[in-house]
Amino acid sequence: MGVGKGYFNRPDLTEQAFINLNTAWLSGRYYRSGDLCCWDTQGELEILGRRDRQLKVNGFRIELDAVEKHVLDLPMVSEAAVIGIEDKQGHAHLGVFIVVTGESRITEQNIRQALLSRMPAYMVPSQIILVSELPLTRTGKLDRQALKQRMGQTASGQLARPRGETQEWLVACWGRHLELEADAVSVDKSFFALGGHSLRAVRALAEIQQKFGQIISLQEFFQNDTIAMLANLIDSRDTPDKSVTTEDFLSLLEAAPPLPPDGRGPLSAQEERLYAQYRLYPDSRVYLVPLKIPLPDKILADAAETGVVKSALQTLLDRHDILRTRYRINSEGIPYAEILPSLSVDQILAEDQSHWLQMQAQPFDLEEGPLLRGYMQEMGTEPACLQLQIHHILMDKPSLEILQYEFEQLLVHAPLAPVALSYRCYATAQMNARQHPIWA
Repeated sequence: MGVGKGYFNRPDLTEQAFINLNTAWLSGRYYRSGDLCCWDTQGELEILGRRDRQLKVNGFRIELDAVEKHVLDLPMVSEAAVIGIEDKQGHAHLGVFIVVTGESRITEQNIRQALLSRMPAYMVPSQIILVSELPLTRTGKLDRQALKQRMGQTASGQLARPRGETQEWLVACWGRHLELEADAVSVDKSFFALGGHSLRAVRALAEIQQKFGQIISLQEFFQNDTIAMLANLIDSRDTPDKSVTTEDFLSLLEAAPPLPPDGRGPLSAQEERLYAQYRLYPDSRVYLVPLKIPLPDKILADAAETGVVKSALQTLLDRHDILRTRYRINSEGIPYAEILPSLSVDQILAEDQSHWLQMQAQPFDLEEGPLLRGYMQEMGTEPACLQLQIHHILMDKPSLEILQYEFEQLLVHAPLAPVALSYRCYATAQMNARQHPIWA
Protein backbone atom coordinates (compact mmCIF):
# COMPACT_ATOMS: atom_id res chain seq x y z
CA MET A 1 0.00 0.00 0.00
CA GLY A 2 1.49 3.35 -0.98
CA VAL A 3 1.46 6.65 0.86
CA GLY A 4 1.09 10.24 -0.22
CA LYS A 5 3.98 12.58 -0.94
CA GLY A 6 3.29 14.74 2.11
CA TYR A 7 0.99 17.35 3.66
CA PHE A 8 -0.19 20.11 1.33
CA ASN A 9 1.77 23.33 2.02
CA ARG A 10 2.96 21.93 5.38
CA PRO A 11 6.62 20.93 4.99
CA ASP A 12 7.02 20.85 8.78
CA LEU A 13 4.35 18.14 9.17
CA THR A 14 5.71 16.27 6.17
CA GLU A 15 9.16 16.12 7.73
CA GLN A 16 7.73 14.83 11.02
CA ALA A 17 5.39 12.22 9.53
CA PHE A 18 7.30 10.80 6.52
CA ILE A 19 10.59 8.92 6.56
CA ASN A 20 12.84 7.27 3.96
CA LEU A 21 14.20 3.87 4.99
CA ASN A 22 16.86 1.68 3.46
CA THR A 23 17.40 -1.33 5.71
CA ALA A 24 17.52 -5.10 5.36
CA TRP A 25 13.90 -5.20 6.50
CA LEU A 26 12.35 -2.09 4.97
CA SER A 27 13.17 0.10 2.01
CA GLY A 28 11.31 3.09 0.56
CA ARG A 29 9.21 5.98 1.79
CA TYR A 30 7.08 5.36 4.88
CA TYR A 31 4.49 7.24 6.90
CA ARG A 32 4.70 7.44 10.72
CA SER A 33 1.20 6.28 11.64
CA GLY A 34 1.73 6.69 15.38
CA ASP A 35 1.15 3.01 16.09
CA LEU A 36 3.51 1.27 18.53
CA CYS A 37 4.45 -2.22 17.39
CA CYS A 38 7.17 -4.88 17.42
CA TRP A 39 8.22 -7.87 15.35
CA ASP A 40 7.06 -11.18 16.78
CA THR A 41 8.88 -14.51 16.50
CA GLN A 42 7.12 -15.27 13.20
CA GLY A 43 8.39 -12.02 11.68
CA GLU A 44 4.99 -10.33 11.80
CA LEU A 45 4.15 -6.97 13.31
CA GLU A 46 2.33 -7.01 16.66
CA ILE A 47 0.41 -3.81 17.48
CA LEU A 48 1.09 -2.62 21.05
CA GLY A 49 -0.84 0.65 21.11
CA ARG A 50 -0.57 4.25 20.03
CA ARG A 51 2.38 6.62 20.49
CA ASP A 52 0.00 9.50 21.13
CA ARG A 53 -1.69 7.46 23.88
CA GLN A 54 1.03 8.25 26.40
CA LEU A 55 0.67 10.52 29.39
CA LYS A 56 3.10 11.72 32.03
CA VAL A 57 1.37 11.47 35.40
CA ASN A 58 3.27 12.64 38.51
CA GLY A 59 6.58 12.06 36.73
CA PHE A 60 5.67 8.60 35.40
CA ARG A 61 5.19 8.06 31.68
CA ILE A 62 2.13 5.83 31.32
CA GLU A 63 0.82 3.94 28.30
CA LEU A 64 -2.96 4.44 28.34
CA ASP A 65 -3.44 1.30 26.23
CA ALA A 66 -1.51 -0.74 28.82
CA VAL A 67 -3.81 0.53 31.58
CA GLU A 68 -6.84 -0.16 29.42
CA LYS A 69 -5.67 -3.75 28.85
CA HIS A 70 -5.37 -4.33 32.62
CA VAL A 71 -8.91 -2.99 33.10
CA LEU A 72 -10.32 -5.20 30.33
CA ASP A 73 -8.60 -8.22 31.87
CA LEU A 74 -10.84 -7.91 34.93
CA PRO A 75 -13.59 -10.56 34.81
CA MET A 76 -16.31 -8.10 35.80
CA VAL A 77 -15.51 -5.68 32.91
CA SER A 78 -16.97 -6.07 29.42
CA GLU A 79 -15.91 -2.70 27.93
CA ALA A 80 -13.53 0.04 29.07
CA ALA A 81 -12.01 3.28 27.83
CA VAL A 82 -9.09 5.06 29.53
CA ILE A 83 -8.56 8.75 28.84
CA GLY A 84 -6.05 11.36 29.97
CA ILE A 85 -7.32 14.60 31.46
CA GLU A 86 -5.88 17.70 33.14
CA ASP A 87 -7.19 19.45 36.24
CA LYS A 88 -7.43 23.23 36.68
CA GLN A 89 -3.80 23.34 37.87
CA GLY A 90 -2.58 21.63 34.69
CA HIS A 91 -1.77 18.31 36.43
CA ALA A 92 -2.45 15.26 34.27
CA HIS A 93 -4.29 12.22 35.59
CA LEU A 94 -6.19 9.21 34.29
CA GLY A 95 -9.88 8.47 34.07
CA VAL A 96 -11.64 5.28 33.00
CA PHE A 97 -15.20 4.54 31.89
CA ILE A 98 -16.29 0.96 32.50
CA VAL A 99 -19.22 -1.16 31.34
CA VAL A 100 -19.58 -4.08 33.75
CA THR A 101 -20.67 -7.55 32.74
CA GLY A 102 -24.27 -8.65 33.22
CA GLU A 103 -26.03 -7.24 36.26
CA SER A 104 -22.99 -7.34 38.54
CA ARG A 105 -23.26 -5.17 41.64
CA ILE A 106 -19.78 -3.79 41.16
CA THR A 107 -18.68 -0.51 42.77
CA GLU A 108 -15.87 1.89 42.04
CA GLN A 109 -14.04 0.61 45.13
CA ASN A 110 -14.25 -2.98 43.83
CA ILE A 111 -12.65 -1.94 40.54
CA ARG A 112 -9.92 0.10 42.28
CA GLN A 113 -9.01 -2.75 44.61
CA ALA A 114 -8.84 -5.23 41.72
CA LEU A 115 -6.58 -2.89 39.73
CA LEU A 116 -4.28 -2.29 42.71
CA SER A 117 -3.61 -6.03 42.83
CA ARG A 118 -2.54 -5.98 39.16
CA MET A 119 -0.58 -2.74 38.68
CA PRO A 120 1.32 -0.03 40.62
CA ALA A 121 -0.81 2.59 42.36
CA TYR A 122 0.39 5.41 40.08
CA MET A 123 -1.11 3.58 37.06
CA VAL A 124 -4.57 3.14 38.60
CA PRO A 125 -6.95 5.76 37.12
CA SER A 126 -7.93 8.40 39.66
CA GLN A 127 -11.49 8.59 38.33
CA ILE A 128 -13.47 5.38 37.75
CA ILE A 129 -16.93 5.84 36.28
CA LEU A 130 -19.38 2.99 35.70
CA VAL A 131 -21.65 3.46 32.67
CA SER A 132 -24.22 1.37 30.82
CA GLU A 133 -22.54 1.94 27.45
CA LEU A 134 -19.67 3.83 25.85
CA PRO A 135 -20.47 6.71 23.44
CA LEU A 136 -19.65 6.20 19.76
CA THR A 137 -19.15 8.57 16.83
CA ARG A 138 -21.20 8.40 13.63
CA THR A 139 -18.59 6.11 12.15
CA GLY A 140 -18.87 3.69 15.08
CA LYS A 141 -15.59 4.65 16.74
CA LEU A 142 -15.23 5.43 20.44
CA ASP A 143 -16.08 9.10 21.09
CA ARG A 144 -13.26 10.09 23.46
CA GLN A 145 -14.19 13.76 23.30
CA ALA A 146 -17.64 12.94 24.67
CA LEU A 147 -15.97 10.94 27.44
CA LYS A 148 -13.80 13.93 28.43
CA GLN A 149 -16.89 16.12 28.61
CA ARG A 150 -18.67 13.49 30.68
CA MET A 151 -15.65 13.26 32.99
CA GLY A 152 -15.86 16.98 33.71
CA GLN A 153 -19.56 16.70 34.55
CA THR A 154 -19.07 13.95 37.14
CA ALA A 155 -17.59 16.40 39.64
CA SER A 156 -20.88 18.33 39.74
CA GLY A 157 -24.05 17.16 41.39
CA GLN A 158 -25.69 17.10 44.79
CA LEU A 159 -23.23 17.40 47.68
CA ALA A 160 -23.40 15.30 50.82
CA ARG A 161 -22.54 17.56 53.76
CA PRO A 162 -20.23 16.47 56.62
CA ARG A 163 -21.60 15.09 59.89
CA GLY A 164 -19.52 15.25 63.03
CA GLU A 165 -16.14 16.80 63.85
CA THR A 166 -14.05 14.15 62.06
CA GLN A 167 -15.87 14.56 58.76
CA GLU A 168 -15.75 18.37 59.03
CA TRP A 169 -11.99 18.29 59.62
CA LEU A 170 -11.47 15.88 56.70
CA VAL A 171 -13.49 18.13 54.38
CA ALA A 172 -11.15 21.03 55.19
CA CYS A 173 -8.10 18.76 54.83
CA TRP A 174 -9.15 17.41 51.45
CA GLY A 175 -10.00 20.91 50.27
CA ARG A 176 -6.43 22.03 51.00
CA HIS A 177 -4.79 19.12 49.20
CA LEU A 178 -7.24 19.01 46.29
CA GLU A 179 -7.16 22.81 45.93
CA LEU A 180 -10.95 22.96 46.24
CA GLU A 181 -13.29 25.07 48.32
CA ALA A 182 -14.69 23.14 51.28
CA ASP A 183 -18.22 23.70 49.92
CA ALA A 184 -17.24 21.72 46.78
CA VAL A 185 -16.18 18.59 48.69
CA SER A 186 -18.85 15.93 49.12
CA VAL A 187 -18.34 13.30 51.83
CA ASP A 188 -19.61 10.52 49.56
CA LYS A 189 -17.26 11.30 46.65
CA SER A 190 -14.00 9.44 46.09
CA PHE A 191 -10.82 11.40 46.82
CA PHE A 192 -9.65 10.41 43.35
CA ALA A 193 -12.89 11.36 41.62
CA LEU A 194 -12.42 14.85 43.07
CA GLY A 195 -9.02 15.16 41.36
CA GLY A 196 -6.74 13.44 43.85
CA HIS A 197 -3.83 11.14 43.10
CA SER A 198 -1.42 9.02 45.14
CA LEU A 199 1.01 11.87 45.91
CA ARG A 200 -1.77 14.11 47.18
CA ALA A 201 -3.04 11.17 49.19
CA VAL A 202 0.37 10.73 50.84
CA ARG A 203 0.42 14.39 51.88
CA ALA A 204 -3.14 14.19 53.19
CA LEU A 205 -2.28 11.05 55.17
CA ALA A 206 0.68 12.79 56.80
CA GLU A 207 -1.66 15.55 58.01
CA ILE A 208 -4.24 13.00 59.18
CA GLN A 209 -1.58 11.16 61.18
CA GLN A 210 -0.46 14.41 62.78
CA LYS A 211 -4.04 15.36 63.72
CA PHE A 212 -5.37 12.01 64.97
CA GLY A 213 -2.16 10.19 65.94
CA GLN A 214 -3.00 7.26 63.67
CA ILE A 215 -1.06 5.66 60.82
CA ILE A 216 -3.29 4.94 57.84
CA SER A 217 -1.57 3.16 54.99
CA LEU A 218 -2.04 4.13 51.36
CA GLN A 219 -3.70 0.77 50.78
CA GLU A 220 -6.26 1.51 53.53
CA PHE A 221 -6.82 4.95 52.01
CA PHE A 222 -7.63 3.35 48.64
CA GLN A 223 -10.11 1.07 50.41
CA ASN A 224 -11.74 4.02 52.25
CA ASP A 225 -11.47 6.77 49.68
CA THR A 226 -14.52 8.83 50.68
CA ILE A 227 -14.68 11.13 53.67
CA ALA A 228 -17.59 9.17 55.16
CA MET A 229 -15.67 5.88 54.99
CA LEU A 230 -12.38 7.38 56.15
CA ALA A 231 -14.04 9.12 59.11
CA ASN A 232 -15.60 5.81 60.17
CA LEU A 233 -12.18 4.16 60.01
CA ILE A 234 -10.57 6.90 62.12
CA ASP A 235 -13.38 6.98 64.70
CA SER A 236 -13.38 3.18 65.01
CA ARG A 237 -9.78 3.09 66.14
CA ASP A 238 -8.61 3.66 69.66
CA THR A 239 -6.63 6.88 70.03
CA PRO A 240 -3.87 6.90 72.64
CA ASP A 241 -5.04 8.59 75.83
CA LYS A 242 -1.82 10.26 76.87
CA SER A 243 0.34 12.73 75.00
CA VAL A 244 3.88 11.80 74.11
CA THR A 245 6.63 14.06 75.41
CA THR A 246 9.91 15.07 73.83
CA GLU A 247 11.64 12.54 76.09
CA ASP A 248 9.42 9.83 74.62
CA PHE A 249 10.52 10.83 71.12
CA LEU A 250 14.17 10.62 72.18
CA SER A 251 13.49 7.09 73.39
CA LEU A 252 12.04 6.29 69.96
CA LEU A 253 15.27 7.57 68.42
CA GLU A 254 17.33 5.33 70.67
CA ALA A 255 15.11 2.35 69.88
CA ALA A 256 15.18 2.89 66.11
CA PRO A 257 16.30 -0.37 64.44
CA PRO A 258 19.48 -0.47 62.33
CA LEU A 259 19.21 -0.13 58.58
CA PRO A 260 18.39 -3.34 56.68
CA PRO A 261 21.05 -4.79 54.36
CA ASP A 262 19.39 -3.30 51.27
CA GLY A 263 19.76 0.21 52.74
CA ARG A 264 16.07 1.05 52.34
CA GLY A 265 14.08 3.06 54.85
CA PRO A 266 11.06 5.36 55.25
CA LEU A 267 11.01 9.04 54.38
CA SER A 268 10.78 11.75 56.99
CA ALA A 269 7.92 14.25 56.80
CA GLN A 270 10.29 16.82 55.27
CA GLU A 271 11.47 14.35 52.63
CA GLU A 272 7.89 13.33 51.80
CA ARG A 273 6.99 16.96 51.09
CA LEU A 274 10.04 17.59 48.89
CA TYR A 275 9.70 14.26 47.09
CA ALA A 276 6.05 14.99 46.30
CA GLN A 277 7.13 18.33 44.82
CA TYR A 278 9.75 16.52 42.74
CA ARG A 279 7.21 14.04 41.35
CA LEU A 280 4.93 16.91 40.34
CA TYR A 281 7.72 19.06 38.89
CA PRO A 282 10.68 16.74 38.04
CA ASP A 283 12.43 19.35 35.89
CA SER A 284 12.31 22.11 38.49
CA ARG A 285 15.62 23.54 39.76
CA VAL A 286 14.07 25.38 42.71
CA TYR A 287 15.55 23.03 45.32
CA LEU A 288 19.15 23.06 44.07
CA VAL A 289 21.21 24.47 46.95
CA PRO A 290 24.68 25.95 46.23
CA LEU A 291 27.61 25.81 48.66
CA LYS A 292 30.96 27.53 48.01
CA ILE A 293 33.86 26.61 50.32
CA PRO A 294 37.05 28.72 50.00
CA LEU A 295 40.30 26.77 49.55
CA PRO A 296 43.83 27.77 50.62
CA ASP A 297 45.90 29.08 47.69
CA LYS A 298 48.37 26.21 47.87
CA ILE A 299 45.65 23.58 47.52
CA LEU A 300 45.15 23.79 43.76
CA ALA A 301 48.74 24.79 43.04
CA ASP A 302 50.01 21.41 44.24
CA ALA A 303 48.71 18.14 42.81
CA ALA A 304 49.33 16.43 46.14
CA GLU A 305 47.21 19.03 47.93
CA THR A 306 44.46 18.56 45.34
CA GLY A 307 44.35 14.95 46.46
CA VAL A 308 43.72 16.19 50.01
CA VAL A 309 40.55 17.95 48.79
CA LYS A 310 39.30 14.80 47.11
CA SER A 311 40.18 12.70 50.15
CA ALA A 312 38.28 15.09 52.48
CA LEU A 313 35.23 15.04 50.23
CA GLN A 314 35.37 11.22 49.97
CA THR A 315 35.49 11.00 53.77
CA LEU A 316 32.30 13.05 53.99
CA LEU A 317 30.57 10.81 51.43
CA ASP A 318 31.55 7.73 53.44
CA ARG A 319 30.70 9.37 56.77
CA HIS A 320 27.19 10.69 56.05
CA ASP A 321 24.81 8.18 54.45
CA ILE A 322 22.35 10.96 53.61
CA LEU A 323 24.83 12.09 50.91
CA ARG A 324 24.58 8.63 49.31
CA THR A 325 20.76 8.54 49.39
CA ARG A 326 18.39 8.33 46.45
CA TYR A 327 14.57 8.16 46.43
CA ARG A 328 12.37 5.62 44.67
CA ILE A 329 8.82 4.22 44.66
CA ASN A 330 7.91 0.60 45.38
CA SER A 331 5.34 -1.51 43.54
CA GLU A 332 2.56 -0.19 45.78
CA GLY A 333 3.36 3.43 44.93
CA ILE A 334 4.99 4.19 48.31
CA PRO A 335 8.19 6.27 48.18
CA TYR A 336 11.24 5.02 50.06
CA ALA A 337 14.85 6.11 50.58
CA GLU A 338 17.72 3.90 49.47
CA ILE A 339 21.27 4.39 50.78
CA LEU A 340 23.95 3.40 48.29
CA PRO A 341 26.71 1.29 49.87
CA SER A 342 29.40 3.52 48.36
CA LEU A 343 29.83 6.63 46.25
CA SER A 344 33.11 7.69 44.66
CA VAL A 345 34.13 11.33 44.73
CA ASP A 346 34.94 11.06 41.01
CA GLN A 347 31.23 10.44 40.33
CA ILE A 348 30.25 13.86 41.64
CA LEU A 349 33.15 16.13 40.56
CA ALA A 350 33.11 17.90 37.19
CA GLU A 351 36.13 17.41 34.95
CA ASP A 352 36.45 21.09 34.00
CA GLN A 353 34.56 24.39 34.12
CA SER A 354 32.65 23.67 30.90
CA HIS A 355 31.49 20.35 32.30
CA TRP A 356 30.53 22.05 35.57
CA LEU A 357 28.38 24.63 33.79
CA GLN A 358 26.56 21.82 31.98
CA MET A 359 26.02 19.90 35.23
CA GLN A 360 24.65 22.97 37.04
CA ALA A 361 22.01 23.51 34.36
CA GLN A 362 20.55 20.00 34.81
CA PRO A 363 17.95 19.03 37.45
CA PHE A 364 18.79 16.14 39.77
CA ASP A 365 17.26 12.71 39.13
CA LEU A 366 16.12 11.70 42.63
CA GLU A 367 15.56 8.10 41.55
CA GLU A 368 19.10 7.53 40.27
CA GLY A 369 21.33 9.94 42.20
CA PRO A 370 23.83 11.08 43.21
CA LEU A 371 22.08 14.20 44.51
CA LEU A 372 25.15 16.37 44.90
CA ARG A 373 27.87 17.50 42.50
CA GLY A 374 30.93 19.70 42.68
CA TYR A 375 33.84 21.44 41.01
CA MET A 376 37.25 22.56 42.26
CA GLN A 377 37.62 26.09 40.95
CA GLU A 378 41.21 27.14 40.34
CA MET A 379 42.55 30.60 41.04
CA GLY A 380 41.85 33.13 38.29
CA THR A 381 39.28 35.85 38.19
CA GLU A 382 37.87 34.40 41.44
CA PRO A 383 39.52 32.88 44.55
CA ALA A 384 40.09 29.13 44.60
CA CYS A 385 37.14 27.25 46.10
CA LEU A 386 35.17 24.02 46.12
CA GLN A 387 31.75 24.60 44.57
CA LEU A 388 28.99 22.19 45.51
CA GLN A 389 25.40 21.88 44.39
CA ILE A 390 23.12 19.73 46.58
CA HIS A 391 19.44 18.90 46.38
CA HIS A 392 17.53 20.38 49.32
CA ILE A 393 15.99 16.97 50.12
CA LEU A 394 19.41 15.96 51.48
CA MET A 395 20.36 19.01 53.50
CA ASP A 396 19.09 22.27 54.96
CA LYS A 397 21.08 25.37 55.97
CA PRO A 398 22.30 24.07 59.38
CA SER A 399 23.35 20.80 57.75
CA LEU A 400 25.34 22.69 55.11
CA GLU A 401 27.14 24.61 57.85
CA ILE A 402 28.10 21.31 59.52
CA LEU A 403 29.26 19.90 56.19
CA GLN A 404 31.48 22.92 55.52
CA TYR A 405 32.93 22.82 59.04
CA GLU A 406 33.79 19.12 58.79
CA PHE A 407 35.33 19.59 55.34
CA GLU A 408 37.58 22.39 56.61
CA GLN A 409 38.61 20.24 59.58
CA LEU A 410 39.52 17.36 57.28
CA LEU A 411 41.68 19.64 55.12
CA VAL A 412 43.94 20.28 58.12
CA HIS A 413 43.77 16.61 59.18
CA ALA A 414 41.84 17.39 62.38
CA PRO A 415 39.90 14.45 63.90
CA LEU A 416 36.09 14.36 63.77
CA ALA A 417 33.72 12.93 66.35
CA PRO A 418 31.81 9.79 65.24
CA VAL A 419 28.39 10.33 63.66
CA ALA A 420 25.91 9.83 66.48
CA LEU A 421 22.77 9.16 64.43
CA SER A 422 21.85 8.21 60.88
CA TYR A 423 19.19 10.42 59.31
CA ARG A 424 17.32 7.27 58.26
CA CYS A 425 17.04 6.27 61.94
CA TYR A 426 15.54 9.69 62.62
CA ALA A 427 13.01 9.18 59.80
CA THR A 428 12.09 5.77 61.23
CA ALA A 429 11.58 7.25 64.70
CA GLN A 430 9.46 10.03 63.23
CA MET A 431 7.31 7.46 61.43
CA ASN A 432 6.83 5.57 64.71
CA ALA A 433 6.02 8.80 66.54
CA ARG A 434 3.12 9.44 64.18
CA GLN A 435 1.24 6.68 65.98
CA HIS A 436 0.99 9.03 68.96
CA PRO A 437 -0.29 12.62 69.35
CA ILE A 438 3.29 13.79 69.81
CA TRP A 439 2.76 16.99 67.85
CA ALA A 440 -0.26 18.12 69.89
